[in-house]
Amino acid sequence: PKIYEIATIWKAEFAAPFSATLSLPLGAVQPHQNYRIRVRVQDTSGYYSHWSEAIEFVPTKVVTNYGAALVINELLFQSKDDVEFIEIHNPSVNAIHLAHFKFRAGISFEFPENAVIAAGGYCVLTNKPSFFQQKYGFEAAGAYEGKLSNKGEKLLLYNAFDELVDSVDYSAYGDDEMKECTALELVSTNSDNALAANWTCAATVQGTPGQVNSVFLETSYDAPIYWAVFFSLLLGLVGYGIWKKGLFQGYDTKHI
Repeated sequence: PKIYEIATIWKAEFAAPFSATLSLPLGAVQPHQNYRIRVRVQDTSGYYSHWSEAIEFVPTKVVTNYGAALVINELLFQSKDDVEFIEIHNPSVNAIHLAHFKFRAGISFEFPENAVIAAGGYCVLTNKPSFFQQKYGFEAAGAYEGKLSNKGEKLLLYNAFDELVDSVDYSAYGDDEMKECTALELVSTNSDNALAANWTCAATVQGTPGQVNSVFLETSYDAPIYWAVFFSLLLGLVGYGIWKKGLFQGYDTKHI
């Protein structure tokens, strides 16, 4: 007997004008499962057509561990005004769609279907969106449920296919350092954020959501000074070598 598809897994909103092409968002279907999809149209008077014949398909996953480039980059976990945030950074050269990506453990949050993080961009989540906007001057990408522990905890970020793409256990950071910090920043986007040694306190108690970490700014600011000192010493040594060589050559020539 025929079975009616009573359990709807995903439904698209009506769109005008009609398009014969349809793209499903990440997480709408899972690999290696059997699905049926139907479509109907609505005329200008509001009447609907019958449902079309079903198209059956079994999706396959093109990319394994999609979104693995993402980095949990900064945490404001010990705020004085109870406004927290988590910052995710995309250091890759490609935009990453975040539809149905989710945080588990510590906090709870799932990204909507239209969520995207640009190449080189930042995505900030907070516990209090209205207060966050007043404090930092821009709107957070979403509001999570729960609260970041002041003593540290594990944060797990999964993609739409339930693959773990990044995790941070900031309880591994030293007790003495935790007492001094309000915000923790990753020292480099290329660093392993699973290691406590690669995290440091933000230069400001409010952190740097949505922008380059304060430790990066300090490094980039100081770098020209370090290079200037290095090249000054190098030129000095080269000059001294030339001057010294000239003295010995003059001395030898005089005796010859």
